[in-house]
Amino acid sequence: MIGLVAIYEPGHPLADELHALWPDSSRVHRASRGSIFQAPEAMGLAFGLHHQVIAVGSLATVVHLLADVHPALRRDTDVLCVDPQRRWVIPLTHGDSTEELTREVEA
Repeated sequence: MIGLVAIYEPGHPLADELHALWPDSSRVHRASRGSIFQAPEAMGLAFGLHHQVIAVGSLATVVHLLADVHPALRRDTDVLCVDPQRRWVIPLTHGDSTEELTREVEA
C-alpha cells in the first residue's frame, strides 16, 4: 500500500488526485496546521504503515520531516517528494521499485 502524505493544505488536492490513481492500494494522510495531526505525525504514521511513501510538499520540508522520522524509516521504503503543482517528482531513496513509482507519478 502507498502512503500519500499531504504536507499541509496546498498538498491536499494533489494527494487526492494521486489517490484516485490507486484507490485500492493507497491511503491519504492529510496534515493540517493548527490541528493535532500535523506534518510530523502524518509522516510518522505513513512510514509506520507503508513501504511506499509519496510526500506532497516542498523538498526542504520533506527532507526536514524525514530527519524527524529517521528511526521509523525502513531500508526497503520507497520515498518520493512531489511538489504540490506536480512539476517535480523527486525520488529520495534508490531502487527499482522507487524508479517505477516515480515513472507512474510522472505520467
